[in-house]
Amino acid sequence: MPKRLGLKRLGHLFDVLAEAFQQAATAILVAILALNAANILYRLTMGTDIGPVLPWTMLLFVWMVFVGFFPLCHMGNDVAVEFLTNRMGPAGRKVIAVATDVLTFLLTGFLLLQVQRVIASQVGELPMVGLERYWLSVPLFISCGALMVDSVVQAALRLTGRKAERQA
Repeated sequence: MPKRLGLKRLGHLFDVLAEAFQQAATAILVAILALNAANILYRLTMGTDIGPVLPWTMLLFVWMVFVGFFPLCHMGNDVAVEFLTNRMGPAGRKVIAVATDVLTFLLTGFLLLQVQRVIASQVGELPMVGLERYWLSVPLFISCGALMVDSVVQAALRLTGRKAERQA
């Protein structure tokens, strides 16, 4: 019983983490919109734009996508082949869900194995932003790490019967 309780709490921790990532992605989107609105107003009144807005918009957009990657997958809003899995019984859905968790673990693990190579290849500063290029990838690796650990937790919850498979 204590192991199951700890596993359920760990699952809840990832629910909270996914919510925090989703809120961060939303805040980044609001920042993008505010920057661009300010740029439009500045252009209307001053006849020129605020130079670094476009590069910052691109950086923030990349971060928003990478930060939003974890909650999207964790909450089950990713691509699913529900028309096939819904035709299977509960056992079939459980097998597919666990197989998906294992595949997610392997794919995110593969991405994380590339961290050193990717960061080494992203040299130099982003023009007009002042950050090193590797900062573009940092949110992706953080999301991948969270998703990798979460896939183990979700598979364990499924295998111990603590997580029901949803049917659309």
